Amino acid sequence: GTRFYGEGEGYHTFIGRDNSRAFASGKFDEVSDEVLDLFLEEVKMVTGWLDFYHKHKTYTKVGVAQGKYFDCNGVPTVYRQQVMDKAATDLQPSLDETILKRQQFCHISSNVTHSTLTCKEGRFPRLLRYKNGQAGGCICPDAYGLRDLETSTMTVEQYPSCEGQEPVCVIRSEER
Repeated sequence: GTRFYGEGEGYHTFIGRDNSRAFASGKFDEVSDEVLDLFLEEVKMVTGWLDFYHKHKTYTKVGVAQGKYFDCNGVPTVYRQQVMDKAATDLQPSLDETILKRQQFCHISSNVTHSTLTCKEGRFPRLLRYKNGQAGGCICPDAYGLRDLETSTMTVEQYPSCEGQEPVCVIRSEER
């Protein structure tokens, strides 16, 4: 309820709009419904939650958000079918996807003033960035995993206020 979706709370960004990209990336200030350019595992995460809510007895469907996935009559769009088709594939993963599978993603809790990034002990929050400039979200590498993440298409950056190798980091809103 209000504790999670109320004004200023971490999940407020999901109310009344499709914010699938933020759901997959964990970057809640990145409001977008674009997911086809995400990794296969991230797309599967989005469609997996769609399936979860569709089958759940407590959550009742009240409608759809008109836009990229449904037209004004509630009819699924071609884009939605492309997302579902991508999620249904079991292609050989790229080198980057294989490397990322071995990583853990941060637990992120956000409000209006800050985000708290949390990793398991021995791991630390870092921003995965693709060399095309696109942010890939918060990951939790250990010291050895950092070397694997430096590939021809991706790199890892330290968040400005996350110095050292502490498992918890707080980022102010203006730093996001």
